[in-house]
Amino acid sequence: MTSDLVPPHSFSSRLAAVFVGELVSKASVVVAFVWLARTLDPGVYGDVEWALSLMMVFTLVADVGLNTWATTEIAAKPEGAAVLVARIGWLRLTLAVPAYLLLLGIGWSRGGDATSAVAVYGVVLFLAPLFLQYLFNGLFQPRWAALGSALRGITFAVAVMLLVKADSPPVHVAIAELLGATALALCSLLVLRYVFHLRVWIRDGYRDMFHLVARSWTIGAIEVAWSVLWYAGLILLGYLATSEDTAWHSANLRLIIALHTGVWLYFSVLLPNLARLLRHDSPGWTRTIEQSFRFTSWISCSIALVGTLAAGTILTTVYGPLFAAAIPELRAAIWILPVTWMSGHIRYSLIAAQHPQRDYHAALVGVAVMLVLTLLLAPSLRSFGTGLALLAGTAANWVAAWVLGRAVLPRYRFLGNVALTGGCCLACLALGFMMTAVVGEIIATAIASFVFLTMALVRERRGLAELLRTFIGVSKPKVGSNADADARA
Repeated sequence: MTSDLVPPHSFSSRLAAVFVGELVSKASVVVAFVWLARTLDPGVYGDVEWALSLMMVFTLVADVGLNTWATTEIAAKPEGAAVLVARIGWLRLTLAVPAYLLLLGIGWSRGGDATSAVAVYGVVLFLAPLFLQYLFNGLFQPRWAALGSALRGITFAVAVMLLVKADSPPVHVAIAELLGATALALCSLLVLRYVFHLRVWIRDGYRDMFHLVARSWTIGAIEVAWSVLWYAGLILLGYLATSEDTAWHSANLRLIIALHTGVWLYFSVLLPNLARLLRHDSPGWTRTIEQSFRFTSWISCSIALVGTLAAGTILTTVYGPLFAAAIPELRAAIWILPVTWMSGHIRYSLIAAQHPQRDYHAALVGVAVMLVLTLLLAPSLRSFGTGLALLAGTAANWVAAWVLGRAVLPRYRFLGNVALTGGCCLACLALGFMMTAVVGEIIATAIASFVFLTMALVRERRGLAELLRTFIGVSKPKVGSNADADARA
């Protein structure tokens, strides 16, 4: 494998491939879980989500940041891709053994039908050596990674609809997940063999494989911290409350994480700008951050406004009338989106400024606050208390990132850029709740949202145009272009 095989695809084409793949995958998974919520008993659905959340955390623990680190390593040294794939494969297989045993122990400690589901979910860890998204991304061909992600989601959704009936146990969903992971592994192998024609010699993999952990663990620690922040409350709720409470919380969490994909994509696009501006133009970084604060605060608050006012309609339409018990939590937890969108400006700037350890420390603060509040609130407030704990954890992460960022980032104004948005949002919330009693939830939400979005368009008509020009500038560079061309973009 040589650098000559790296295609000069534009950033915009690569982003489009990732976006389409994620959209298909997320849409397939959402359809599958709507099917599950409407088909299974809420207690069984709660067991399914509990087992899956546990699996999500252990997947990142067993990966130790290899996926992200290997992408950058292959991008820098594509000629060493074959050896690196072999080493990562061996390392992932080795780490899967203790991770699977610990996973089984936790599943056994809870007992019930979730135990067998955890045992089947855990088999996915042994397929992870064949997940080659990092290779395709590192070779600037993310369309193959996107294809695998989409295929996995579609396979899972189809398997769920074929296997899961009203009286099905949680293990049937785990089997569907295993089938989706198998589809991803097979897709990766076929692309490796017939598209890249890359031969990976297995015997090269076990040599020095543990040296990779020393280079990737920092990234892995950040990823694990964020997975714990998102999912540990749900896992603890499985011990502190009933399976039904787990179902209410997981339904809201799944909606919020799906919406949070937009936050991740936004900062994925903005990150190169932040890195370039922090290195060459600090005042330009400040202008970009302040414009982005204003712009994204209107978007995120509009989502939270709709989620708060129309929580009942959203949950009963998506999951069915049994999930009306989750309405209070959604009205609180939906505000996680504005919080994470605002904090993302600081967290991603810390990464762009080559201070990822500060982002990690901020994540740990959020995790600690979330865990303490979950233990305090979940026994009495159940799923609502868990949602409040997650909201408080993300807010604590924001505050910690702000404090840690002050020492290494240029100065900027926050309150002055979002005060108008916050005031308008509160006014529209009050308007919506007052009108709900008169015209109903749907019409009241539509009126309040229309008023809020009209204010946003009037206020941000110039900033929107400037921000769009910033994104156009990001999409111009080609792979392999020099630094001067990047600076001009």
